[in-house]
Amino acid sequence: MKKILTVLLSLLMVLCLAACGSNTPATEDEPAEDGKVTVRFMVNGSAAELALYQKAVDAFNAQSETTVVEMIGDSGDDFAALLMTQLSTNEAPDVFYSDESSFGELCKSDVLLDITDYLANSSANLTKAGVPANAIDSFTYDGGLRGVPVDANPEVIYFNKTLFTDLGLKLPTEYVAEGTWTLETFQEVMTQLHDAGKYPFVWENWWGPIYSFLINKGDKLFDDTTAKVDTPRVQYGMSFIENNIKNGNIVWAGTLESGESADSLFIAGDTGMVYAGRWCLPDYVDAGVDFDTVIFPYYETADQATNTVCSTPMVINSATANPDNCWEFVSFYCGPEGQRIRMDGQGNAVPTVPGLEDIVLTGTPENAQAYLDALNNGFYYSKEEMLHPGLSDAMNAEIEKMLVGDQDAAATVAAMQAVATELLGE
Repeated sequence: MKKILTVLLSLLMVLCLAACGSNTPATEDEPAEDGKVTVRFMVNGSAAELALYQKAVDAFNAQSETTVVEMIGDSGDDFAALLMTQLSTNEAPDVFYSDESSFGELCKSDVLLDITDYLANSSANLTKAGVPANAIDSFTYDGGLRGVPVDANPEVIYFNKTLFTDLGLKLPTEYVAEGTWTLETFQEVMTQLHDAGKYPFVWENWWGPIYSFLINKGDKLFDDTTAKVDTPRVQYGMSFIENNIKNGNIVWAGTLESGESADSLFIAGDTGMVYAGRWCLPDYVDAGVDFDTVIFPYYETADQATNTVCSTPMVINSATANPDNCWEFVSFYCGPEGQRIRMDGQGNAVPTVPGLEDIVLTGTPENAQAYLDALNNGFYYSKEEMLHPGLSDAMNAEIEKMLVGDQDAAATVAAMQAVATELLGE
C-alpha cells in the first residue's frame, strides 16, 4: 500500500507539472572555482549503493575538464515523490535515475531530454552500439530516446546444487545443454523436488515473473493501444501457473510465513529454485550457498527462451541549462568506464555495454553465461505499462485472484485482456 501511495503521489506531482506547462528549469549554477560547470545528479539507493555511485562520480570529476557533478543521494522509500517535488522547484536535478512508475508520465509531461543525437556521436563514451536494442525500444518515446540503461538485471533461475546432488537429481544446466529445458521438463523437476519434501520453486507476483511464463521471445502482451493477452500461448502459461500452484510445485511468495522469503528459503536449502537477477548474488555468495544459474525454461524450443530484464534508465532533465555537460556525465557513468567502476569485484548487476563480459564471467556462478544469454534474450518493462500507470497493478491483481482461488486461469486471462483493453484505450 505504501508503494501504491508513493506512485499515486508521484503521478499527481507529474500531472501538476504538466498542467503548469513544463517542469521548473534547473538552476543555472555558478561555475565552480576552476571554471567547470556544475551538474546536479540525484539518485536513490542503500548506503552501500550510494557509495558505489559516488565512486563513479568521483572518477568522472577527476577526469573531466569542463564538468563537476554534485551527487544528491537519497536512501528513503519515497524517492519518486521526492523527485517529483524537486522537479517542480528551482532545485530540480539535471540528471537522475527514473523508474518504472514514473518514466512514462515524465515522458508525456516533456520532462525528459531527447538524447538521440547525443547517442549518435561516435566520439562519445557511450554510443548507440553500446545500448541493447530492446532497451532502446523501451526507452524511446515520441520518436526520441529519453534515457539509457544504467546497467541491467536479467532474471535467471538459481538452483541449489547441493540440494539437487544430495537428492540425486539431474541438474538444470544438464537439461539446457541437451536442449530440453522446456516448461514440461521444468514441471518434472519441480515435482521431483516436491516429492522430496522441498519447496520446488518460490515465485513472486509482479510483471517480470508473471510474463516470463506467458510469452515466447518476441511476443508482446500489448501493442500500442491494443491488448494481446488472450492468446493460446498466454492461456497455456496461465494454466501452467495455476496447476503448479495447486499441486505445490510453485510456491507463491505471498503465502509464505512471516519472515520467510525466496532468498531466505534458498539460502537455508529449503527450496530448490528461485527466479531473480544478479542483485542477490552477493548475498548467496556471502551465505556460502553452492548454487548455479540457468536461463528461464522455454515453451518448446530454445529459440523461444525469454526472461525479465530489470533496468533503470538514466535521464536528463529537459529544462537543464547545461545539456552537453549532462551528457558528458551520463555517457561516462553509463558507458564502459562508469559501469566497470560501479560493478568492480563480484558486482550485483550485468553490464549493458559490450566489452565488459569479464565482470560477469569471472567468479561465481559456474554458468555465469546465463546472465549474458538472458540479457540478450530478455524483455524490458513495456512502454505501454510505463505510459499507462495502473496497468501492471491491474494485471497483477487479476493474477492474485487466481492465486487465492477466486478465479481460474481462463477467467484470469479474459479479465486481464478486458482490463488491458480498457486502460490502453484511455
